[in-house]
Amino acid sequence: MPIAFSRRLGLPLASGAAALALVLGAVYLKFGGNDPGVPPGQEKTPVAASGKAEKAGTPVADSDLTSYSLRRQRVFYRTTQPAGTLIVSRKQRFLYLVQSNQFAVRYSIGVGPDCRGLVGLFRIKEKVGPESGAGASGANPFGSYALIFGERRAVHETTQPQNVGQSATVGCFHSWTPDIRELYEVARLDERVVVTD
Repeated sequence: MPIAFSRRLGLPLASGAAALALVLGAVYLKFGGNDPGVPPGQEKTPVAASGKAEKAGTPVADSDLTSYSLRRQRVFYRTTQPAGTLIVSRKQRFLYLVQSNQFAVRYSIGVGPDCRGLVGLFRIKEKVGPESGAGASGANPFGSYALIFGERRAVHETTQPQNVGQSATVGCFHSWTPDIRELYEVARLDERVVVTD
């Protein structure tokens, strides 16, 4: 008799608990997900790393003001390429600076039309920085910082920072000024540049 009674009582209790969980979940989603003072149905304006609120559609000037996934960061990255190699993944729109066979520093890049179909192994032929002016190859179309490889192709600064992380209308592989400046400082002449699909 006690078994039959507990079975009869257990089913309504389980149903009631499930219904209560659904109601509480709906209430949390409606009201609990927002900060106090933010009306229901409105989202809080995202705040950048600098603490300033970002407006939707505002061009991102450098990696400190963009989403975490696009920021420069050290990542787990398995490769047989030696430390110091730059590996460019056109599809991922990331450039990896190899640190060891397991780690790399990852930079977001934009891919311009000059390098859309480019694949292969290259070497850094020239480093262009503010102190080198236009560089040894003449006028500098790449901005203040550039690592030139192949036939005048480059990883370079951009005048279109909003295109970092996607396709661009001009240039080769470009990124934000702080990221290119860092690459300029650490990359060596004649270092390997591997460009993949």
